[in-house]
Amino acid sequence: MPGAQAEFVKSQARYPAYVAGRRGGKTSGSMVKVVTYMTQNPGAYFIFTIPTAGDIERIIMPKMHEFFGAFYGSLWGWLEKKQEIIFPNHRGPNGEGGIVFLRTIQEPQFLRGITPAAGAMDEVGTENQEEAFRILQPAVMLGQPGFPHQLWVTTTPNVTWPWVKQRWQEHINPLTGEALPPADYPLFRARTQDNIHLPADQVGALQAEWGNSRWALQELEGQFITVTGAAFDGLSPDVHLR
Repeated sequence: MPGAQAEFVKSQARYPAYVAGRRGGKTSGSMVKVVTYMTQNPGAYFIFTIPTAGDIERIIMPKMHEFFGAFYGSLWGWLEKKQEIIFPNHRGPNGEGGIVFLRTIQEPQFLRGITPAAGAMDEVGTENQEEAFRILQPAVMLGQPGFPHQLWVTTTPNVTWPWVKQRWQEHINPLTGEALPPADYPLFRARTQDNIHLPADQVGALQAEWGNSRWALQELEGQFITVTGAAFDGLSPDVHLR
């Protein structure tokens, strides 16, 4: 998709984020970015985290086959028992092929020890994934030598876990309260309607049903909005909360 998704895929920043409404092409963009990285950096190790193990069969592998199914066996392969996407013909200086390790964030301590060149976190707005992100930061940035280091995230906005909004929209370090360099944390935002591959009439029906509700702003517009538990409907966290 032209616009935010394409710019996210091209971004070389340390920690780019793609935040979009439902069906805004978040996982699709991330998988294209993964394959782009792996083919441009032969022999790289890559860590890709997902909320649950079921997401591999339900989301990740269907996307790989949708976009790159014609190249299965020649460009990439799948080791189901190891939960690894391999790139055997893209060998690095040591003669080893690239590997994408698929791991869940349910036990973030298990992410310690791995030293990948780069990484990605899918749907970081579901559950509290801040600890997993902090564990992966040094693992990636001090990881496999000789490769460009990058750790990106994708999600539908969810203010239940404010660290995502703090890092990528406000550019504030949740740990220290200090400012973060915006160049390291670019935010690429897209709306559901920006996905040119979705049927316009169905998107329009959802927009008509949800109107300008807070739910619509979050789920369709990709904005960080407090949807539930609001004592005052007119309260805007960006304006009224400090």
